[in-house]
Amino acid sequence: MDGIISDSQNAFVGGRQILDLVLIADECVDSRLRNGVPGVLSGFFGCSQGIRQGDPLSSFLFLIVMEGLSRLMCRAENLGLIKGFRVGRDITNQVEISHLLFAYDTLAFCDANVSQLRYLRCILACFQAVFELKVNVAKSVLVPVGNVQDISSLAAVLGCRVSSFSIPYLGLPLGVSPRLVGSWDSVIDRLTTRPVSIAGGVGAWKSIRKGWDAFSPHVRFSVRDGSRVRFWEDLWCGNQPLCRTFPRLFSIAVDKHATVANCYQLDNSGITWNVLFRRSFQDWELEDVSIFLDQLYWQEGLGRGYDDLTWIPSSRGHFEVRSLFLCLSNFAPYDLPWKTIWRSMAPTRVAFFVWTAVWRKILTIDNLRKRGNYFVNWCCICKQNRELVDHLLMHCSVAHDCWNLILGLFGMYWVMSHSTKELIHA
Repeated sequence: MDGIISDSQNAFVGGRQILDLVLIADECVDSRLRNGVPGVLSGFFGCSQGIRQGDPLSSFLFLIVMEGLSRLMCRAENLGLIKGFRVGRDITNQVEISHLLFAYDTLAFCDANVSQLRYLRCILACFQAVFELKVNVAKSVLVPVGNVQDISSLAAVLGCRVSSFSIPYLGLPLGVSPRLVGSWDSVIDRLTTRPVSIAGGVGAWKSIRKGWDAFSPHVRFSVRDGSRVRFWEDLWCGNQPLCRTFPRLFSIAVDKHATVANCYQLDNSGITWNVLFRRSFQDWELEDVSIFLDQLYWQEGLGRGYDDLTWIPSSRGHFEVRSLFLCLSNFAPYDLPWKTIWRSMAPTRVAFFVWTAVWRKILTIDNLRKRGNYFVNWCCICKQNRELVDHLLMHCSVAHDCWNLILGLFGMYWVMSHSTKELIHA
C-alpha cells in the first residue's frame, strides 16, 4: 500500500503513524502564523456510508478511493489553482502542503482567497460525483489562520461553519503550542475520566470460553507458586491431568477443585505434599499412591514466581495461530509433499488443479451440492457411482483405463491408491 498511497495519507499504511499528521498539521499552522500571511484551514469529514463494517478490505479500498481526492488536490496545486502552506526553515527548500488525509478526516490548507475556496469546492463536488462520497457539512469547519478579513463570507463559499483554534484533530489539540501544559488538559481529562472495563465485554469472554475446550488440551501449565493451577484438573504433572492418570485417587479426594498451592508446604527442608483424601487407602490402591507421590516429588521449580502457560504444539512453547489451526484441522504440517506440486516443471494452472484436487476442492457435483446447487449426484462419465473427486480422477472406469493406458506406455503397472493425497505421496 505504501507504494500506491501518497504521502498525504497516513491511515492503515505501514511505516506511517497517526501522530505524524498531527505534527505536520501543527507545523503548517505555526509556519503560516510566523509568516504573517492570512490563510484558512478547512476541516472536512466525509460520510462513511457504503463502507462495510467488519470487512478487512474495506479500509484499504477506502484509502484507494481517497487517493482520488488527494490526486485532485495535487493537480489543482500544480496548476496554481490552490496554494498550500509552505513549511521549512530554509526558504529555498520549503515544502508546500495543501492537504492531509487520515481515512475520511481531511484537512485542506490554502490562502484566504475566495477564488481558491471556489476551486476547492469544485474539487469536492467532482469527487462526490465520481465516488458518491458526500462531505458531512455539519461537521466541517473553516478556521482562520492569522488575521483573516470577512471569514464568514469565505465560509459561505464552502457552506460550512466558522471555528477557531484550538480544534481537536485525531484526538489531539491543533493550533496551540505543544510546550504549554494546558494544551494537554483535554487529553489528560479523557484518560483519567474514562471508565475501566474489560476489553470486549462479557460477550467476548463468553466466546473465548466456548473455545476453551478445544484450546485447553494443547496447553501445559508451568507451575511456580501454584496459585493459578488446579491440582487435579489441569495439565501440569505428567502427560495428562492427574484426575485421568489416577481416577481412583481423584474419586476419594476431599477437594477436587483445589489449586496446587493448597496441596503443598514449602520450608527450609524443601517441599512437602499434603493432599487430603476422605478415607484411608485400600491395599489395591497403594501402588497408585506410590506412583502418585513419585510423580509429585519429581516436579521441579515449585514455590517461586508466577504460574505460566506453555503451548505444547510449539517447540518454543509460544502460542502460534498456525499450530492451533493444524491441531483443530487434524492436519500434520508436513503431511503433504507440497514441493512435488508447486516446484515441478508443470505449468502453474496444472499445479493449481493438482493442489485443489488433493484437497478435494474441485467443482465436482458433490462439491456443487455442498454450495447449494442441486444436481443429481451421478458420475457424468461412467454413470455408475457418485461424482466424488477421488472417483472422477482415479476410480471411474474410464479414468482407470486412461491411467492404465498412459502408464503402460512407460512399461509401468500401478495399483491405484485410495485417494488423490495418497497418490501424491506415492
